[in-house]
Amino acid sequence: MWYSNLRDTATKSWNPAKNIGGPINTPGPNGLASVSSDGNAVVLINVYNPDGSLDPKGLSMARRTPTGWTKPTKIEVEDFYNDDPENVDFYLATSGKELLMAVERKDGQGQQDLYVSLLKSDGKTWGKPRNLGTSVNTKKAEFAPFLAADGKTLYFASEGHGGYGQSDIFYSKRLDDTWTSWTKPRNLGSNINSSDFDAYYTVSAAGEDAYLVSSRNGTEGSRDIFRIGLTPQFKPEVVTLVRGRVLDASTKKPVAAKIRYENLLTGEELGVAETSPVDGSYTIVLPSGAHYGYRAEAADYISESDNIDVTDRQKYTELTQDLYLIPFTVGQTIKLTNIFFAQSKFFLRENSYPELQRLIGIMKEYPNMEIKLEGHTDNQGDPTLNVKLSLDRVNEVKKYLVARGISAARITTEGFGGSKPVGSNDQEETRRLNRRVEFRITKK
Repeated sequence: MWYSNLRDTATKSWNPAKNIGGPINTPGPNGLASVSSDGNAVVLINVYNPDGSLDPKGLSMARRTPTGWTKPTKIEVEDFYNDDPENVDFYLATSGKELLMAVERKDGQGQQDLYVSLLKSDGKTWGKPRNLGTSVNTKKAEFAPFLAADGKTLYFASEGHGGYGQSDIFYSKRLDDTWTSWTKPRNLGSNINSSDFDAYYTVSAAGEDAYLVSSRNGTEGSRDIFRIGLTPQFKPEVVTLVRGRVLDASTKKPVAAKIRYENLLTGEELGVAETSPVDGSYTIVLPSGAHYGYRAEAADYISESDNIDVTDRQKYTELTQDLYLIPFTVGQTIKLTNIFFAQSKFFLRENSYPELQRLIGIMKEYPNMEIKLEGHTDNQGDPTLNVKLSLDRVNEVKKYLVARGISAARITTEGFGGSKPVGSNDQEETRRLNRRVEFRITKK
């Protein structure tokens, strides 16, 4: 396995390829199947045995460290087998929760079929492979799956759907969460597919460029990598890319952490990523159509969440947002960013529930912990009414916590109105920062 860094974003030229080295490369044949969206993990073909040999009956994962890559460890997939170990592909979805594969199994349509395995609740092992169904799979080989960052648009190579050559690239849209219902696959056309071998199509998060492997214009048996601009009808749905660093709120130094993001309306966790072990940076990709909450998690810290509403976003966007982790010590104040109220009211909105459930989880994990809920408003309106509104809001939060098993004796409340602003009240963009609920750790 080799890698190359992009040298020039304008010309999209690449530096000379470098060997990725050990322990990923061994004397045996090594294959890279997929790279996680955060760039910190790779899915590898074969199981790496302790004696250095390779077992073709499975797959492995290696993770980045500050000095290189970890020794690859087996990825545990329930009831995994492949009747044709010479031909196999894997793809780890952007969310980190779906693993696509091209394997030949007894419940398939014939030759290689496309399957999906879903990450189990333990966050470590994967469920039994599920065939994507007859809309996608044929009696001939389907392989090289790539699920775009929107989590819905599937690109794959097929020898069974017809086309221009030995294998062509197709795309299909996932219609529901069964993973077996898909639109009829469409051939990407003669601008992309040739009379030769075409496969391994991947798309950038921005949806502008695609890369593929093809034997066109090559010498006998040679396959090369090509780049092509995407036409509108074959673009995936719009996403927002969020990147930044995870920092200790006190020292401002990077912290190794997991990043989790969820749908704030349903509370469903939609994806997980990891920070870079080199500089604490992270990257997550959020498909349009939802209001997301996201946060960092690390031992001995309490996280401050953030949120972004991309329900109606129509174009690709990149956002830079550092995430802070608060040391779990008495006196620390943590902002509950993802708590929402009706305007000028104290009624909790439903998209506040995931944040509140997380606070309940923390208080159950630390049964001696006591907190003080502190409410704040901006400076608009009557100061006396603002103090009352801020107190009503934190009392509503306390009511929610107590109703779900947290002792009222562990929670005190205070409303400050607009007396403690953290941003300017001159304009709405910064004024909204002053409307907040925080909790202070008063006892561990």
